[in-house]
Amino acid sequence: MTAFDKEAQTKILCILTQERDTNKQIEKNVTIRNTSWLEIIELFNNKNFTQKPIVTDFLKFVTKNYKMRELKEILIQDLSDQTEIRRFKEFSIYRRGQTFGTPIYFAPYFNRSSGEIEGITKLSRILGILTFKPDDIENFRSDLESFTTDKNIIDKWMKGIQLGNDNKDFTYTYYFLDEPLTFKTPLKKDGGQKKGRGKGWIAAMIPQNRCVSFTDFIKHIPELM
Repeated sequence: MTAFDKEAQTKILCILTQERDTNKQIEKNVTIRNTSWLEIIELFNNKNFTQKPIVTDFLKFVTKNYKMRELKEILIQDLSDQTEIRRFKEFSIYRRGQTFGTPIYFAPYFNRSSGEIEGITKLSRILGILTFKPDDIENFRSDLESFTTDKNIIDKWMKGIQLGNDNKDFTYTYYFLDEPLTFKTPLKKDGGQKKGRGKGWIAAMIPQNRCVSFTDFIKHIPELM
């Protein structure tokens, strides 16, 4: 094909199609990899790409307009900032810098410096996720009303959004949460220094967007409630 440089060692052609011609792989030794939009979203959802407006616009479009969902189940993130702890405990909101993806549940990991019992003691169902600047909240009231019909919860969320807004021009992602399930015994990170620790779970510093499956999460619950 003339589209490729003659000197190119490896030639990659990306085609958007519903057809899967596996004969090409057999006849002409062409390596074929079939991917999905969910995998593409996952690929672009990292700091190497999300600094580019064209990428963030694409992610917003497919996750909201086409309701595409990443296959994430339980989001686990470190929580130590006192304002964010209060926002979570009193207003049922988890706030962070702009991100993408739609996990089903949120479980904060309270650090030693948080003043809370260390570990995961709460698990909340995520009722909805929105990304906006705090001063734009009135433009999103109808979205909040689609998450719940309880006006008291909506009023609580509205107050939680305004809590400690030191940078009102910054764009945040807000996770609006249901009442949490509480564990008697906190779930802890994998300790030690062994190779592979934290696989399917968490260890040391929890990376951004760390999600685990229900299966792996349940393995670490010593006793329910």
